[in-house]
Amino acid sequence: MQTAVKSDNLEKQYRKWEENQKQDSKNISENDRTIQKLSKRKKRLRTGIIVFIVLTVIMAVIKYFIYFREKFDYEPSAQSYDSLEIDTSSLMLMPFNEELTVANQQILIVNSNDGSSDMNFLSHKANQALVRAEIYADVDNLSGRPFRKFWTKLLYPEDDRLVRIGATGWIRPGEIMQKITLDEIPDKSCDATIRFVGVNPKNQKVSAGSFALETKIYVVDFNGKMLNEYGVWVDAE
Repeated sequence: MQTAVKSDNLEKQYRKWEENQKQDSKNISENDRTIQKLSKRKKRLRTGIIVFIVLTVIMAVIKYFIYFREKFDYEPSAQSYDSLEIDTSSLMLMPFNEELTVANQQILIVNSNDGSSDMNFLSHKANQALVRAEIYADVDNLSGRPFRKFWTKLLYPEDDRLVRIGATGWIRPGEIMQKITLDEIPDKSCDATIRFVGVNPKNQKVSAGSFALETKIYVVDFNGKMLNEYGVWVDAE
């Protein structure tokens, strides 16, 4: 009888031990899975950080070339203004100093179809510098394309709310550029800033000065309609 009881107790102890072993094995398996999940998360996190750093470096390099390595090009459409019959009486003459004087149309009337506008940007023949014009508009007046803008936008040196929407090539003394086509058309008729930049003809890395003209851009379709200051098409006055 005592032997039977002992045998029964041993059987119970064995079953309990066996259940404990199974539970321990299950716990170990769950811990292993948890460790594997954490390991995978750490790997993904490390990979994500590395990808982010690489992309940041790539974008910084691209922005560097956009900002500081812009190609130096003479304006192909520029002509000698002596050879043209142009009425310059309506142009605004802007002398910066004795080496740099330009004239430009006072407002820009932009074709909504192709972004073109008369400009009549003139470099005085007495200038001793090459000069070009850069046109800027407030970011609020431009379409919301943040990814595109990151790659392409150039900001005004003293105001990062002003985005460059067009620029001429370099103009030699005695030349005029009559038309410009903007890279981006504002969403409405708005204020704009034209920044005139001069450089030494013999060494383009040497600045000859810069100054700005505050002006207006009117966006029209040349079919009797224009965008007002709210971006609504109205009858052109």
